[in-house]
Amino acid sequence: MDKSKRKPPSAGKKTRGVGKKKQAVDFNNTAALYPRLIELLPEALLYLDLQGTVLLASKQAALIHGYRAADELIGMKAMDLVAPDGQAVVHESIQKLQETGTMALENILAKKDGTRFPVDVRLSLVRDASGLPVGVLATVRDQTQQKRAEAALEESQERYRLVSQLSVDYFFKVNIAADGAPHMSYVSENISDITGRRQNEITGFDQWASIIHPDDRGPFVSFYHKVMAEGLHESLECRSFLKSGAMRWINVSVYPTVDPGSGKVTSILGTVKDITERKLAEEKIRETQQQLEFILDVTKTGIDIIDNEFNVVYVDPGWQKVYGNPKGKKCYDYFMDQDRVCPTCGIPGALETGKNTVTEETLPRENNRIVEVHTIPFQNADGRWLVAEFNIDITERKRTEERLMASLKEKETLLKEIHHRVKNNMQIITSLLNLQSQYLGNDELARYFIEAENRIRSMALVHEKLYQSENLGHIDFSLYISELANTIMYSYSSAARTIIMNIDVLPVHLPVDQAIPAGLLITELLTNAIKHAFPTGWDSSPEVCIVLREREDGVVELSISDNGIGLPEDKGAGEAKTLGLSLVPMLAGQINGEVRLNRSRGTSYTITFQKQ
Repeated sequence: MDKSKRKPPSAGKKTRGVGKKKQAVDFNNTAALYPRLIELLPEALLYLDLQGTVLLASKQAALIHGYRAADELIGMKAMDLVAPDGQAVVHESIQKLQETGTMALENILAKKDGTRFPVDVRLSLVRDASGLPVGVLATVRDQTQQKRAEAALEESQERYRLVSQLSVDYFFKVNIAADGAPHMSYVSENISDITGRRQNEITGFDQWASIIHPDDRGPFVSFYHKVMAEGLHESLECRSFLKSGAMRWINVSVYPTVDPGSGKVTSILGTVKDITERKLAEEKIRETQQQLEFILDVTKTGIDIIDNEFNVVYVDPGWQKVYGNPKGKKCYDYFMDQDRVCPTCGIPGALETGKNTVTEETLPRENNRIVEVHTIPFQNADGRWLVAEFNIDITERKRTEERLMASLKEKETLLKEIHHRVKNNMQIITSLLNLQSQYLGNDELARYFIEAENRIRSMALVHEKLYQSENLGHIDFSLYISELANTIMYSYSSAARTIIMNIDVLPVHLPVDQAIPAGLLITELLTNAIKHAFPTGWDSSPEVCIVLREREDGVVELSISDNGIGLPEDKGAGEAKTLGLSLVPMLAGQINGEVRLNRSRGTSYTITFQKQ
């Protein structure tokens, strides 16, 4: 069975099929671990040179841009990954980065197929030991995996090393005289092709030593004396100059011949192999490792590896400074000072499902700092299931969220208080108008005061509903209509006593900028129906109907109708002499609404408008 397709074993159980011997963990072999850890990083990450060329990229960075592999991004210009309208922001940010060193910004990136998407980007200016800028680190905050390019490079270099061990550039033989002086007796013909020197140009030890790099001559001489004294097979890596003056790394392996009687070395057979490419590759790997270590340090991400029995397999050097050596410890003991698995631990779920988990933990030995733990399951070379944990410090983010929530709560309380005071002030105004109307001694003027009071009440009622609502931006207009209609009917109690009020409304939530004009529309049209639709002697059953609906496209339909005598044919919406009807088009215009008038059965006004 293909091990890669096995379902991961549950936490705390041993994996079947694993050999009896457990693989020892070498905590110092970070060169092999770092590329694997970068591949699993849960953030999209790019490392650029100062010209904006991508030098390093995580797999997640490739995936979010629509590429299959991270190495497709290597060598690209960072601007090719930015949407056209986001490039100006990048130019401006890079200039500021020279001064600030770090920067966070929002921008628009582009996928391979041209699809645009928004991101939060963190930029960090990278400096060398002398303080000079050498590159830029960019991380995109999102769930992620690290690219595998560096692991592929290391694998490629390992293949080269194995192949190079099977080849030899040239042979030589040194005879040792009775007085111990070495003399070159043979050099293979291909020395000319390799070094540019003829066979007779290197005849003795002095000529040989003269082509060795000055810094390596001391070790070369010591190497020779050790071979002469011990007569054992030895190897030395050193630098040698070609005849052209170019410097190359070589591996010198010698096989001495020892006289059985005297025990002295009588001759030395040797091979020389050019290992310059291998040494350059090793140097490249060291540089890459240093870059990866730097990247992991800059991202401030604590990394650990846990097996399926909660044993700590690996902890990055930064965390070891805090927690010490993890050997032989359980993760809950090592990190949390507990004797059992944490209730919120994501490891069991990750091992059970084979999927990534994200949890939050508070670290007691890190001054109760809060980390977001990305738990990612994977199989190692022997088929054993492990999890890599990337612990991202989110303490400042959580504290910021708490401050924002507290500030928002204060603003909500203040806004509610404002709505409450506005409502109270409007109620005072209506009360003053009501008191004043009692001293008028004129029924016609008193009706005008009642209309003014109802208009103010309709606005006050909006603020009252907002004050009572959990959502301070919108009110349930259906509840508002019922209360407003009852208030108006009560204010005209004598005229409205026999009128039947039918309210057919569904929940529609409107913002205050639409609720107030819509409420005034209902006030004017309902008042007009009560006053004029049913004159004295009307022999039918008077009825007023209010209907509220919201369509799927977000258009709101508000209808106020009556079965009364209807408007005259020569009077349209807004053309009547009364102030109320003349306000209808103006109020509808405030919400970009359309007014339709139907006289077929009484009078029916329908206002439609797009909900904000």
